Amino acid sequence: MNSLHILEAARDLALKKGPPRQADLRRAVSSAYYALFHALCRSNADQLVGSGKRHSEAWLRVYRALDHTKARDELRRATTRALSREVDQISTAFIQLQEERHAADYDPRPFRLSRNDVFSLVMTALQATIQVRNLDPTLRTELATLLLLKSRS
Repeated sequence: MNSLHILEAARDLALKKGPPRQADLRRAVSSAYYALFHALCRSNADQLVGSGKRHSEAWLRVYRALDHTKARDELRRATTRALSREVDQISTAFIQLQEERHAADYDPRPFRLSRNDVFSLVMTALQATIQVRNLDPTLRTELATLLLLKSRS
């Protein structure tokens, strides 16, 4: 999955000509979250298996190992957020986007999303996706292990 392509699709939904349909705006919110989620999946697999092995079963297994709930819980932890300013910002974006996605995907009650709010969420996802890609390799490895492996006390 190419996170930037997912974000382009989200942007296109949010910026369609004419009055925005709420279904399109909700879909854009969901896509913004998934762009960041897939950026983390790719980062984890590239760091732990290697970007040159993207066609291997091992790479796919690591890519698919990221769990939405575990990721959220780990990214809420103060010790994870303290790894770096960038990890803290990625964590904030991930948690916000996941909460917004849950509302957009699962809340059946009528609520109005504005085009500007959705576009802002798409930009948040873009910024966090770029930060994931630009993390120092040692930090990317540390983050991958925190997101994927169970800690033992």
